Amino acid sequence: MEPVSDLIITACKEAGQHPEGIALYKVGKNPGLFNSKTGPAGEAAQYALQAGYLELLRTDGKAEMVRLTPRGEAYLKEHLDPKPVLEELLVQLKQHQQTMPRWLAEIDAQFAAFRLRSLNFLEQQGTALAKLIERTEAALRRVHQTPERESLEPWQVEAVVCLDTKQPEYTLADLFHALENAGFHDLTIPDYHHGILLLRDRGSIQLIGETASSGSLAEPEYALIDEGNIYIGVKRS
Repeated sequence: MEPVSDLIITACKEAGQHPEGIALYKVGKNPGLFNSKTGPAGEAAQYALQAGYLELLRTDGKAEMVRLTPRGEAYLKEHLDPKPVLEELLVQLKQHQQTMPRWLAEIDAQFAAFRLRSLNFLEQQGTALAKLIERTEAALRRVHQTPERESLEPWQVEAVVCLDTKQPEYTLADLFHALENAGFHDLTIPDYHHGILLLRDRGSIQLIGETASSGSLAEPEYALIDEGNIYIGVKRS
């Protein structure tokens, strides 16, 4: 018959805290699993050894050093009172239950923020698409205003040549003066702007927009305004 299982359970629990080994019996102020070699404590100690719950490691003087065995771990698990474990589990579950409304609120906030970001992104894309459509329609109108088989004006060809052979980038004012120096004295600024846009629409050149670092323009009359944007330069595509 198993003697005083409470003593064995307590001893096994204590031994589990000392995998390096602990004295089987308490001697003086030195810790041990059982208080006495006689009586119920002594019987429980011998039973734990014989049943294989504890194993003898070594003998240090009068102290027998033991440790918990895998069989002792199994015994301990089977005999531990489940009430404290269940009570602790219940507390944790209730704590999680209390935090669920906060989690739901956080999830709702994240979904709302994601929805707002998505709407802003779609609105930006819609605005950009509308501008692109407007620009394409304007380009088509300019193309329709020009006979389909009409070749580039000589000054447009010269403008492309300047960008190819002299320098890759001009201000609109400098390019206009370069064309004047090349002999195109009759070119007007409105015709110049119209022809520059046609070259842009054909993909021959790219327009350079005004920036904060551009400063004041020396000859602002040559700046080109198209679809609300101000362009001050040109470069080869």
